Amino acid sequence: LQSKTPRYTRLAVAFFALVVATYGAETFVQHLSSVQQTLPLQTLQFLWLPSIVDDPPRNLLETKVHVVALTRLLCESPLLLSSTDGQSVWKLTLTAVMSLLANKSFAKHAFSDYLETQDDNSSMVYDAQYSQLSYARKAAVDLLAHVNDPKGSFIAQLNSLTSSNRDTILPLIHDALQSNPKVSESLQSMFREAGLTLG
Repeated sequence: LQSKTPRYTRLAVAFFALVVATYGAETFVQHLSSVQQTLPLQTLQFLWLPSIVDDPPRNLLETKVHVVALTRLLCESPLLLSSTDGQSVWKLTLTAVMSLLANKSFAKHAFSDYLETQDDNSSMVYDAQYSQLSYARKAAVDLLAHVNDPKGSFIAQLNSLTSSNRDTILPLIHDALQSNPKVSESLQSMFREAGLTLG
């Protein structure tokens, strides 16, 4: 990881996110643990989560994959709750998800709208020099089309986790967000919109 470039980091974390979103948190944890026991937490803490802050996803579909993946890690992986180090990473992961959801265009129906925008070439003026390259560009594909509402899914899964493990999860949420009241209120607002109560 010492020689990583920004492009390498972006591609690596995008791959990690797609693996977790598709196959689950434990697949990611088990494969990295087979290389080195501490590698899953190290990868999250020093590579994946910092990259979201330093170099955020550049479009809604990429953001969606990260939200779904990090939600699965938060709510499915015992590793993030089984030790002090794991809980520290859990709090960083929650903060990262909230930063992604802060995107105002990250709404329930934004993804279909985004795909339509990407596929719309009706306003393009034909030019022999440039049109061939433009039409050769691959259309945007929603790799997680079955997840219609990533924000709603995040809230539902976090609520389920909190309900089953309230004494552990609520203090972690408080610790993660106490330095940023605005983000804390945003999470509370998301719960209220879903007809749920946090705490």
